[in-house]
Amino acid sequence: MRNRSPPPGPDSENTGGSNQNRRRARGPPPRPREQSGWAGRKRRRLIVGRSSTWLAFVAVNETLLSLEQAFQYADGLQFGDQYRSLYASPNSFNGYAAWMLPGLRHPVETDASADTLARWTDVYRDAIVRLAERVRTAMTQLQRP
Repeated sequence: MRNRSPPPGPDSENTGGSNQNRRRARGPPPRPREQSGWAGRKRRRLIVGRSSTWLAFVAVNETLLSLEQAFQYADGLQFGDQYRSLYASPNSFNGYAAWMLPGLRHPVETDASADTLARWTDVYRDAIVRLAERVRTAMTQLQRP
């Protein structure tokens, strides 16, 4: 067994040590500029002073996210339960090309019965009604001062 000496410390005359050893000897690294000093105080003032604006922004953002959720079908599309978007999804045959309005396109491409197409037409009608209601809600939120 070889006798190994410990790595050179910060006070060692050997300067071949790593930067990590030297950094540890000086203490923790300095905080980033945006967290300390003038920039940090300014950021905190902006956040606290505009908290009502921030809350309004969060509410509008949640409403906009609900617009996308309004155009989803919870039970999944006819060619896969994992596909829920009524707006666009991968092609059901090769899984690559995008299909717009896949719930309506799939019955047309597969020559499905008229009843199947009528059922999906009802699904789309209900989704459009939900979407219209949520658009009205979003518009009233955006018009508030």
